[in-house]
Amino acid sequence: MKLAATLLALSTVAIVSSASSQQIVETVDFAPLEGTAWGSRDLTVRVNFGEGIGLGTLTFTGINGGFFAVPNADYKGETLAGYDLENGSVLNRTEEVTFSIRSDAPPPVGELMGFNLTVTLDSGVFPTGSVFLTRSLDWTPDFRQYLELDQGLGSPTNANLPTDFGNTVFSRPLVEISPGLFSVTELDTYSLGKAFPILGNGFSVNFLTTASSRAGLAFSIAVAPVAAVPEPSAALLVLSGLGLLILGPRRRRIP
Repeated sequence: MKLAATLLALSTVAIVSSASSQQIVETVDFAPLEGTAWGSRDLTVRVNFGEGIGLGTLTFTGINGGFFAVPNADYKGETLAGYDLENGSVLNRTEEVTFSIRSDAPPPVGELMGFNLTVTLDSGVFPTGSVFLTRSLDWTPDFRQYLELDQGLGSPTNANLPTDFGNTVFSRPLVEISPGLFSVTELDTYSLGKAFPILGNGFSVNFLTTASSRAGLAFSIAVAPVAAVPEPSAALLVLSGLGLLILGPRRRRIP
């Protein structure tokens, strides 16, 4: 009986541990809701972030005359299935927002232009393991593009996601060149994808460039499953198993 109880406790702990060791994160469906629509320049888009999370808002605001814009028609999002993010999560990417950083005039001398993206949930927080993903930031002789973390995101995972349909000739890692500022570090290259953990109710980033361009970039948001509240019977099973495991050795000392 003691052996059986110990095995029960160990198997229960193993099941709980394995269930929480890895999770699938799925990208958000960016279909606009509540009368909002995708377009260029400053805009607000309402989307559903998934079951158990609910609605939220994506807000785009220009910086130094720059703005969010629809890219060339031939620049499409890419799907990616079963990709290890090296943070305990596996990514299934089925949705991306493709865009370019545009302006009607050059930025002030010595400054960057672009736009701010702010994402906020109506209520609650993003489940642990949710990530913001971006890719394809360019550095050419004509312009250089940057991602600047504003608030609500952690340091990126170690994973480098493939970009532009697996092209490896010109793609390079997205590197933190100064605190919170990311770009590629080689001329005539563009960035592989990076995943940044989402830490709370929302986040804010700046997409910046030295000059307007129609070059396409992409971003997506992948959310982790909302943690399920265990059934009372399951919780009691875990606790009783652990109790038996702890008490078992003590009983063997009683003469």
